[in-house]
Amino acid sequence: MNDDKAKAYKKNYSIIFSSFYLVQGLHNGIWGTVLAFYLIINIRRFDEALLFLITALTILPWSLKFFIGMINDKYQISEKFGRRFPFICIFGTFAGIWWIIMSFYLPLDISMIYLLLMVYGLFINIGLAIADTAIDGLILDVTPKENLGHVQGWTFGMLIFGHMAGGYLIGISFIILSLPIPWLFMMEGILMIIVCFTPYFIEEELISSEKVYVWKKVKDIFSKKLNWKVFAFSTIDRIDGIIIGTFYGLLVWMSLGFIKLEGTTVTYLLSDEGLELYLVAFFFSLMAVIGILLASFIGGRLADKNRRYAVYFGHLVYIPWLFFSIFLIGLVGGIIGYITFAFSNTVITVANQTIRGDMSKNYPEMKATYYAITISATNFGMMIGAFIGGLIFIFLALYGADFTLIYFIVAIFCVGVQLLSFWVFMTIDPAEYEFERHLKKLK
Repeated sequence: MNDDKAKAYKKNYSIIFSSFYLVQGLHNGIWGTVLAFYLIINIRRFDEALLFLITALTILPWSLKFFIGMINDKYQISEKFGRRFPFICIFGTFAGIWWIIMSFYLPLDISMIYLLLMVYGLFINIGLAIADTAIDGLILDVTPKENLGHVQGWTFGMLIFGHMAGGYLIGISFIILSLPIPWLFMMEGILMIIVCFTPYFIEEELISSEKVYVWKKVKDIFSKKLNWKVFAFSTIDRIDGIIIGTFYGLLVWMSLGFIKLEGTTVTYLLSDEGLELYLVAFFFSLMAVIGILLASFIGGRLADKNRRYAVYFGHLVYIPWLFFSIFLIGLVGGIIGYITFAFSNTVITVANQTIRGDMSKNYPEMKATYYAITISATNFGMMIGAFIGGLIFIFLALYGADFTLIYFIVAIFCVGVQLLSFWVFMTIDPAEYEFERHLKKLK
């Protein structure tokens, strides 16, 4: 079956998948960076802890991917267009339309701006989460095991590239050219709609809905201890990323004198145009992109050779980085820190996603559902991390703790989270995901 799938897999499929994730990454980049700078330039300051909590609420739809996956596995809207494409097209377009609406109406009223951002973010993420779940299922449907790590590596690489480089680079272009930032929101909406039509060119395997007994399969999934280990490891693994990524960025920027903290409020010390600070932000994001692209290639290739060793390698780099990152400040330290963090975190993510993809193939008729459960678990972990990050920040800042001490406590917490995640992963039988040729060595 894998041989047939390998022959059927076409190179343009990787381009279609990568394009989707590039635009999704741009969505993340605009939301997390360009939009923040847009607010900074216009209202000069914002509450970082409040944005943590808003982020946690707007990513809530991503924790519900399990239900989305069930519907997508069960119902084939059209025999002509397959199971996956209609969901990608319809709901991706829904998300794009909300970006376009935001481009027309985002008043900079401090009493309204946070509420509007929460509403827009929630609706955009509902549409995008559904489209993303369907395209995950499509990737698992058409990609053979021998290529899964490579495909996961490049799609994740494009996701982060769009986030880190795309958001900043396009944002800088808009500022230099004095173009209205809301035009960027409109552009993102249009691009999102376009890429959600491109999976039409992928040949889907049509499966009759009568053959998919969803609730029976779901009960089977949740009745197995093995699967609960996978879900637990997926949740715990993602708790620390959003926390340490944000706090490390604040640490480096404070060391360079670009920001100051007053309680939980971040004030950016910038010129009226904000271009200088934006260029610095882009520079550090570019350093992270170097690490991400290296890891996407190396991590994907390593995962396609040996899944378990890829996980080992990522942790051997990432956990020491967590210990020593407090010293990686200033310009040179920041460059080393950003590259190392991005590289190690990406290797772990690519390896883990590949393993979760392997596990989902134990349920051929429910691949999207199983994979969506694991991704729901990872996004639930991110949501927990966002809440914990905001609460740690608020609690320690209220007691007047120095930010360096706050960062040290956060870093130690993240080390504990990663060690716990790694321990849970080690309890999973390698026979469930590893290549047969490596199983004798592992025994």
